Amino acid sequence: MQDGASQPAPERVRCGGNRGHSGSESGPSPRRGPDQDDRAEWLSNFEIDLPTLTSLESALLVDYTGDDYDKPVAAWIEENREWVDSLTE
Repeated sequence: MQDGASQPAPERVRCGGNRGHSGSESGPSPRRGPDQDDRAEWLSNFEIDLPTLTSLESALLVDYTGDDYDKPVAAWIEENREWVDSLTE
């Protein structure tokens, strides 16, 4: 890489827009409550970099063989606390 050249941004995975939640002229789906619009907006803007996603997948699908994911998720959150906390800042 040449001097002064910037590194490319890490690849990110986006959750996408409101797939499956199409509104119509008559308004939102009757199943949607007041908080669901906020959640839909948050999810449509959600991004996770590939190394973080890979570490989560590994913790759940490679390193763990049980059926109750509470413990490996809690351990992953503790190992990635700064990133997890950044989701609500």
